[in-house]
Amino acid sequence: MDVLEKMTTYVRVVEAGSFSAAAKQLRISPAAVSRQISTLEDELRVRLLRRTTRKMSITPAGRGYYERCLRILREVDDAQALARTKATEGLLNISAPVTWPSRSMTRLRTRPATRRTAGFSYIESARRACV
Repeated sequence: MDVLEKMTTYVRVVEAGSFSAAAKQLRISPAAVSRQISTLEDELRVRLLRRTTRKMSITPAGRGYYERCLRILREVDDAQALARTKATEGLLNISAPVTWPSRSMTRLRTRPATRRTAGFSYIESARRACV
């Protein structure tokens, strides 16, 4: 199980206020949530949450860890979004035979760039026979 997954589970538990509410949001069992939090606490060697059968509260160390997890998870989301955006930017080169319908080429040429397809395009007709 990776650290980011445990961090996400921990953040959900703190925000939801209970293991069962977090489990519903994450679509996993409350026992799985409990195991992830216990594993996380064992790895960190610090108690993040005070748990009783009736109530859960966050420890001072848990509060600091929660705030740090929020920042880290936001940064990961931002990095993912940036990578997806950058993957669809750039120069698009299309080489097509002259026999390819020119209407399709015109549509490609005149279509405005959107946020997902930002960049320039260059379309070239090749005088080759279609095979």
